[in-house]
This record gives sequence, C-alpha cells and structure tokens, in this order.
Amino acid sequence: MLKIEDVKVGDKLECINDNNKDFNVGDIYKVNHIDKNGIMLSGFHGYWLVGVLQYFKKKEQSQYTFDDLIDVAKKAVRDGVLQSFTFGRDLKDLDLISVVSIDNRKHIFNYQSTKSGIKHIQSLYKETFVIETVADALRVDYQRSVVLLQSGEKLVLKDHKSLNSMPASLFYRIFKGATVEQERGRDD
Repeated sequence: MLKIEDVKVGDKLECINDNNKDFNVGDIYKVNHIDKNGIMLSGFHGYWLVGVLQYFKKKEQSQYTFDDLIDVAKKAVRDGVLQSFTFGRDLKDLDLISVVSIDNRKHIFNYQSTKSGIKHIQSLYKETFVIETVADALRVDYQRSVVLLQSGEKLVLKDHKSLNSMPASLFYRIFKGATVEQERGRDD
C-alpha cells in the first residue's frame, strides 16, 4: 500500500481500485498539496485523508516529462512543422496541450500521452511524397532527402552533388515515380 511518506507534490497517482465512488480505475491525478494527514489532488476541490492512498499507486515516470512535450511543441512551431499549440486544462483540472499541424489537423495530449505526443510531433518532421510533377521535383531538399527509386534502390541525394545543380525539369524526367523521404524544418 502507498504511504504518505512515498508521495510528494507533483507526483502522479494512478487509481488501481474502484471501491471508491470518487475515483475510476486508470484515472491519473497530480498531487497538488500534501501534509502528514492527507493530500489534495488535481481535479478535486477538497482534502483527502491519508486512507485514500489505498486506492492509488505512483504512476511510473516515462523518460519524457510534460515539460519536454511543451519544449518539443515550441521548437516545432519555430521550425514551421506545427502551426500552433495551446496549453490548457481539462475538466478534471489536468494539464493538456493542443497542437495544430500545418495541414490543420488538431491533436490533444495530456500527462498520460506525453510520450505519444512527442513521437507524433517528431513524426511531422518527416515528409514523404512521390515525384509526379515538376513542382514535386522543386520540393526536393537535396541535403535532407533519400529517394527510393522504382527499382527499390535508395539514393541519398547529398552524396551525389552533381544532382544538386540539375534543372528541376530534368530531375523530374529522371526520377518521375520515385518516392522522396525528407526531413523538413529542423535547424538543430
């Protein structure tokens, strides 16, 4: 059983027992206040006596924190990978972050989804497209692209400097139908 000495302000507690009408199994609450007699949890405007700890376990910390998610989102906005992000709270008074990608898709992440939020934002740095027009050929970043030819061979463009000076119309004719994978926006 979890003891008051094992808990500190900022810890996340996960409900593991549904024998209490106020908590649901799997719900996660942040400890806002603690003293020797009890705790205050985010989402509840009240004081809980120490006995409430029998319904919880400490949530294992992932390698990422919610602050890391905010930092990744900030950088992605600066890099032009995200259109925007906003920080807020849900109905249980838990922090959340809403991100809007450059194609206007919106995703919301909270403490439980910090790791998946970071992975999602990192995935936006990669784009994949097929060269079907001269405009597609103009999108190719020669320093950050790998071209997957229709034959299955991979061509790292930065290793072939002569391609860099090739006119886009010729590049299009040679590589039409090839798939381009490239990073975008990174300046790190």
